[in-house]
Amino acid sequence: MARAATIGERLLAFAPDAVHLSTVDNALISNLQRLEAAVNRAFTEFRLDTVAAEIYQFVWIEYCDWYLEFAKVQLAQNRVVLENPASTPAECEHATRAARGTRRTLLRACA
Repeated sequence: MARAATIGERLLAFAPDAVHLSTVDNALISNLQRLEAAVNRAFTEFRLDTVAAEIYQFVWIEYCDWYLEFAKVQLAQNRVVLENPASTPAECEHATRAARGTRRTLLRACA
């Protein structure tokens, strides 16, 4: 567990220009920020049922059903680019930055 935390900290510590966030990454981050606001509002109103419903909706519908499927495809596509000997250095750099962005978003949503 400590090793996973260390790897997560390193991924989250990349400079902004070292990662590329896709439209889907940005959408999930936006939904995460919306969730944080909704949960904070529900806590101030003592609406624990709303807190539970909002977290459930985000975790199961947006993260597990939707984003994880995108992330698998995104990471597989990046691996294909990196393993292709015909890929240019610019394509490899973009694939690396995109993979970092996807991994960073995966970890940010779990933190």
